[in-house]
Amino acid sequence: MRSAGDRFPDDRWSGGTGGPAEEIEMGALPKQKISRRRRGNRRRLHFIPDLNLVPCRSCGEKKLSHHVCPTCGVYRGRQVIQIQARRKAE
Repeated sequence: MRSAGDRFPDDRWSGGTGGPAEEIEMGALPKQKISRRRRGNRRRLHFIPDLNLVPCRSCGEKKLSHHVCPTCGVYRGRQVIQIQARRKAE
């Protein structure tokens, strides 16, 4: 039986006193194969979805639905914010 000091300098096994018969510690491994469907379901969230743009009812420009129009400042038929360009025109 060898002691820790008797190991060879190029010994690849960390710790222990045995040689090649000793088990090598490995990292985490999956218990089973991930199916194509499960893998795809995980990866489908990796991309950025397209924006749902709708035309504004007052000015006709494209805007996000359920948001104030950045061009005219109207939300659901009411003037909510004043836009800088619009103030200059008035």
